[in-house]
Amino acid sequence: MALSDRDYMRKGGPSFLVPANWTLRLIVALVVAWLLQMALHSWFRADVVGWFALSRDGLAGGRVWGLVTYALLHAGTGHLFWNCLALWFFGDLVERSIAPEDVPRFGVFSALAGGVGYVLGGFLGGATGHVVGASGIVSAVLAFGAVRHPNLTVRLFFVIP
Repeated sequence: MALSDRDYMRKGGPSFLVPANWTLRLIVALVVAWLLQMALHSWFRADVVGWFALSRDGLAGGRVWGLVTYALLHAGTGHLFWNCLALWFFGDLVERSIAPEDVPRFGVFSALAGGVGYVLGGFLGGATGHVVGASGIVSAVLAFGAVRHPNLTVRLFFVIP
C-alpha cells in the first residue's frame, strides 16, 4: 500500500474537509431552512409547517410539494441536530460510492421515497398530523451504506461495535 492510496495523503485531504461536498451542502441547506422556518414563524406568524410539511390535508389540498419539502423542516433543534449529525457521519458513504452529479438526485429521491412511504404506511393506517424532518434521507443514506458496505464496523458512542 503506497502513501497515495491513503485518503489523508491525496490531494485535497480527507473528503469530510472538502468544502464543496454534497453532505455539507445538505447540512447547510437544512440549517438555513430551519432558520427561515423559525424566522418566518416568529416574525410573521407564517404557517410554514402547514404549507411545506407532508400531511393528509396538504395533499388533499393539492400541496404535492410536501412530498419533498417536508425534509427541509424540523420539529426542533434536537431533531435538526441528530439528523445533521447522522448525515455528517454517514453521508460520505454515499458520496464515495456514486457519481458527484448523482448525489443531489439521491437526496431528492430519498426524501420523495420517505414521503411516499409515509403516505402509504401512515395515511392508509389512519395517521393524522404532519411529517417534518430529513429522517427519510438519513434512513436512505444508512440503508445505502448497509447495502454497499456490509462489513463496515459502526461504533455506538465511538466504543461499542
